[in-house]
Amino acid sequence: MKTPICFLGVYGLAVSSSLAAPIVSNGSDGFGASSFASAGIWTGGLAPAAGNDYTVAAGHRLRTPPDGNSYTFAGDSLTISDGGAPAELIGLSYKGTGNTAILTVDDLILDGGSIDHISGSADVMILDGNLTIASDSLIYAKQGVIRILSPIAGSATITNPGRDAAGRALLIESPLNTFTGNLVNNGETTLIDNAVFNFVVGAPGVSNSITGTGVTTVNGDFVIDVSGASSTLGDSWTLAPGAVFGATFTVSGWTETAAGIWWDPTSTWRFTTADGLLLVAPSEDSDEDGLRDLWEDQYFGNNDGIFTSEELALQSGGDDPDGDELSNEREETALTDPNNPDSDGDGLNDGPELDGTSNALVSHGYGPTNPLVVDSDADGVNDGNEVSGALNTQNSNESTNPNAADSDGDLMTDGYELANNTPGAALDPNDISDGDLGVDNDNDGLDNYDEFIATPQTRADLEDTDGDGYLDSVEDSIGSWGGMDFTGTSPVNPDTDGDGILDGDEDPDNGTIAGLPYITDPNLADSDIDGFSDKFELEAGTSPVNGAEFPQQPAGWVLLENFEGAEMVIGETFSGRNGWSNGVEAAATVVDEPIAGGDRIGVLNHPAGIPNNFTHFYKSLSAQGLQVMADKSGTIFMQVYIPTGGVDHSVGLSDVYAPGADFGLFELQVAMRGATNLLTVRDGGGLFDTPSHPVGRWFNLWMVANNATDTVKVYVESLDGQTGVVDLTPDTNAAAPFSFRNGTTDVLSTFMIIENAPDNTPLYFDNVYIDPDNAIDPTDLEPTDKPVMDKPTPVGLVTPEITSVSFDGSGNLLLTFTPGGSGYVVTSSDDLVADFAEVTSATYDNVDTFTIPAASLAESKDFFRIEEAQ
Repeated sequence: MKTPICFLGVYGLAVSSSLAAPIVSNGSDGFGASSFASAGIWTGGLAPAAGNDYTVAAGHRLRTPPDGNSYTFAGDSLTISDGGAPAELIGLSYKGTGNTAILTVDDLILDGGSIDHISGSADVMILDGNLTIASDSLIYAKQGVIRILSPIAGSATITNPGRDAAGRALLIESPLNTFTGNLVNNGETTLIDNAVFNFVVGAPGVSNSITGTGVTTVNGDFVIDVSGASSTLGDSWTLAPGAVFGATFTVSGWTETAAGIWWDPTSTWRFTTADGLLLVAPSEDSDEDGLRDLWEDQYFGNNDGIFTSEELALQSGGDDPDGDELSNEREETALTDPNNPDSDGDGLNDGPELDGTSNALVSHGYGPTNPLVVDSDADGVNDGNEVSGALNTQNSNESTNPNAADSDGDLMTDGYELANNTPGAALDPNDISDGDLGVDNDNDGLDNYDEFIATPQTRADLEDTDGDGYLDSVEDSIGSWGGMDFTGTSPVNPDTDGDGILDGDEDPDNGTIAGLPYITDPNLADSDIDGFSDKFELEAGTSPVNGAEFPQQPAGWVLLENFEGAEMVIGETFSGRNGWSNGVEAAATVVDEPIAGGDRIGVLNHPAGIPNNFTHFYKSLSAQGLQVMADKSGTIFMQVYIPTGGVDHSVGLSDVYAPGADFGLFELQVAMRGATNLLTVRDGGGLFDTPSHPVGRWFNLWMVANNATDTVKVYVESLDGQTGVVDLTPDTNAAAPFSFRNGTTDVLSTFMIIENAPDNTPLYFDNVYIDPDNAIDPTDLEPTDKPVMDKPTPVGLVTPEITSVSFDGSGNLLLTFTPGGSGYVVTSSDDLVADFAEVTSATYDNVDTFTIPAASLAESKDFFRIEEAQ
């Protein structure tokens, strides 16, 4: 492997199912076409519609739309038939873009056909609805990830034939799968956490299985049906040989007695992850104390799956080591923990739960509760608190029924009634009249029951649930002002528009500019739509309701974040501090700079146990008057350090004041992602991959947004193996000009980061600056182009630099660089997409200059790198 260290671009020899009607396909979608939501290939010449069943006939291909939008197939069903051809030539082919759009087919049937991914490697096919495998079929994650959100049914075989590169995986994601067929994985397939794969076991060796030559990862749950299985000692079934089992893997309803060893509740069948083998194994009660030997080893021994006479002598069936009034024998039957008096931690001990008493052993009259479920009736109150009445403080701590979600039958859950406990207005979970027509405990004009069923739900014991100054009855969530009786605002969000002013302090009808209430609209963060938030204008002394009057924006670089404020503490989260909003707190931390230290920086690192579902953080520009106006260009600068490969983080600008975790809300987007460390720039509906970002050293990133033309420029200092500032969006690129994701006439109001990375793949960043009225081009660096000094370079990292570029009299290209010396080669690529290959015709003087013959230079452009020879 070569380590690239220096880069040069040369342009032009200069340096730079049902009763529905059946409809069958009559051909295949051509390149760029799709009949998923249009007429295209369907007989009859009409787009898919309800009341019809559709079939892609043998040998035909149905492409999905080639964009980043979500689509729902309009027909009643879609069947993909046996094509009798290689998988990539027929069936349902994904040609979409991006990684958030969802394709929904309510009834998708694979009847010998295929689903395949033939779009870009960064594009993700997400399939929802319902999927049935009617006969042996293919799901081919050939060129990118396929996520199956649909519950999968059927009992035929699914085959994933392979993958073009690592990371292009088939992800099975539904916890509602009933599929009982085989999975043959010759590519990369993952059963994600909580997703289900079902096995039906019969005579010895007879079962469905997961096999293949590929990489199979199991993070979800196996459901093993042994109701028809043989039970003769030594019988076995190979269920998942070669699979890799993650920390979240379980066998549903079975017990893990040692790492990777799972027993069914009768201790007859044992599944081991080491070999994917199901076995009828011995598990007897050799000391005849009423307890299975393996259970005694699990709870009273060392839980190694091997019992000893010493371990068996520790306890007997009638003992009660945890003092919960439940003998060991009863604990084993109930699947509770004999060493924990309260197995589910709900405040009610195991014995009382099964016997229907309080912890004082007094019958409560409601019957037994589930000792393995915190909240047996799922009403939001744990069993212990229901029996003790601990939460019913306004009603003499009367108990509620732990087996009935609505103890008094007033159609409001106990949890809701107990939470509405304001003195003088509290609900009573044992009083059915609380839900009667006309009963309004908080006198806000809304009946208690109406508040319970409202969307969003409001409190029946507080006239102003969110405390913003407006009664619940006038906050109608419509989204637009209709007067003091119909404010349009949310009754559960005190600042509906997110402008920093309470809803009740905004009144367009009666307010003023001088003081409370203000004349601004509580549904609009920017009432006069001049690009500046209402609060900012009020603080700046300009009118928030006069679009012709607005504050003067600062000139030059303005600091957004350097993590040096008093509220930024090493080891603590920065979420919710210094203007950062949303996100999982554990994913955003302040740390010491990892190379030289002595400098606080931020790190985004996906915490274990949190699903990879786009954790996001954002910071308002408008709140500081730093937004990029609709007719302006602005530049964001930041410094980034990625210590390991495989991150998946996006940074950029949005025109949404309070964006959700949605990549589609970016206008300007730069992504650092993937096993090959791609640095990717968003160009409209697609992504443009550039050479790799650096790993193990800091780099500077400039992102320029022209909000007048909705176009983007991105620069980096520098790419992997290169020096100097590199333009990632050159005008000579075929994709130029690079455009906003959605196109917008709005101000760019928010700086946003979204991470979707695996655990322990951190991205460090620091020194985020913005110039809201200057499109900076740092390729010819001026002192003002970079607002801060470069970050430290790792010890021992040599950073070479091209010092001279020229042509000799014969038209040969001469490249002189430092530090020079032996051990280097020169490589080239025509377009930055093809791999760099060594220019074997080049000569090196072994001092500091390479000579590339004129005959080896392309007529239009060449890109060169100087690399260490390995």
